[in-house]
Amino acid sequence: MTKRSHGDARARAMSLLGSRLTSVAATAAVVLAAAPLVGCETEAACAPAELGALKRAPDAAVVTSLFRESSAIALLAGDHELLTEAWLDSGSAPAGVTSALGGDVVLPTVAHPGELVLVERRGVDLITRIDLGTGKVLGQHSAQHAQAGSGAAYRSNAQDALRLSATEILVSRHEPNFDDDPDPLDGGNALVRIDLGRNEIVERIALDHLNDEVDGMTIYARPSRMVRIGTKIVIGLARLSEGFDVAGTGMVAVLDVSTRKATPIALEGLSNCGEVRPVLGDDTRVLVLCAGETFSDADGRRAEAGLVLLESDGSALRVAAVWKATDHPTLPPPQFGAVSLGGARFVYESLSIDADRSDALVAVDITSGEGETIDVYPLDGGDARLQFNLGPGAFLPDEDVLLVPLATGGVLRWKVTDALAPSPLETLDPSPCRSLPAREIALLRP
Repeated sequence: MTKRSHGDARARAMSLLGSRLTSVAATAAVVLAAAPLVGCETEAACAPAELGALKRAPDAAVVTSLFRESSAIALLAGDHELLTEAWLDSGSAPAGVTSALGGDVVLPTVAHPGELVLVERRGVDLITRIDLGTGKVLGQHSAQHAQAGSGAAYRSNAQDALRLSATEILVSRHEPNFDDDPDPLDGGNALVRIDLGRNEIVERIALDHLNDEVDGMTIYARPSRMVRIGTKIVIGLARLSEGFDVAGTGMVAVLDVSTRKATPIALEGLSNCGEVRPVLGDDTRVLVLCAGETFSDADGRRAEAGLVLLESDGSALRVAAVWKATDHPTLPPPQFGAVSLGGARFVYESLSIDADRSDALVAVDITSGEGETIDVYPLDGGDARLQFNLGPGAFLPDEDVLLVPLATGGVLRWKVTDALAPSPLETLDPSPCRSLPAREIALLRP
């Protein structure tokens, strides 16, 4: 395990850019080129990824990747023990994997009991399930009938996978299908129910009635992340145009599990509300993050960015609290990566807030209105493949530790106390050999 302080991580960020951008393929090329030089010291190859039983049950998964190139899945025990930097990677093909891991991989909003679940987005649109106890691949499930590489134009852009039952999952499909006569189950802008045993899509739940219109332009519902509360599922809706550059009025959908009917909750004054997150220790509440205008700087996003706390009374959901970025001009506006710290406390991330392409980590209390910028992490140029520095993190309540991935510095660790802002701990390198940037962290227990 390699640890560094947060100060070291920031100071070394630029020097780490070159080393952390070494792809698996590039590393292999160096090793192969050096091999014939007998008597010369050569770089050792990284141990191959190998699914199998682990020495300890993992608590969290870390996605490390270069977008569109290569990925690996690291596993952590507790908040600091690296069990493996690559249980699975883009170069491995264990039994049961028919499609190798791509470079655009995300983790579900809510963990699936006993499983590592990977969601590969647009261009692959595949859900992979792996047994955490044995490493056995339980299945790979396509989010659309038109398979990637088949020549079909439609790509569903799967965003999340939610467990409905022991035999079914629900997948959000972000992309509309513009075909004149699509397969009935391949209409986009929807949710699909997948039967795991049959490994097929058995139902499409259309969300077209939640589209909007701005100046004659269709704004698509674009479902994203999902959280279940009892018999209801809260679905974040980005509500963006075909080109993602125009947003409609902020909204989430509430799906009744039994009737399969989706009803809206409008979030006036906000937009781009695709991110929803569970609230730690409270199964009656859900947090909604609204990112505001896309393709805009922090000032442009601020006007319609904010956080909303939804609360269930057992039969319906209502808005319990609203935190708008316009009311907090000294704090960077929320953009993504919300994590519940318990009660009304949350952290979120704001990207590219200045000329150095800095990302900010911010802590807020959504009911009191208090807030504090925890730290700022500049990207300042670097490889364009990084796109941003911070990624979605996770909070381990048993350890009171917040984990946040930093592309240029590994996994940031913070001790959460009664104070609003957590205290920094030493950082962890989740990819010491492959040197892949840390992208996302998620708990592996519900």
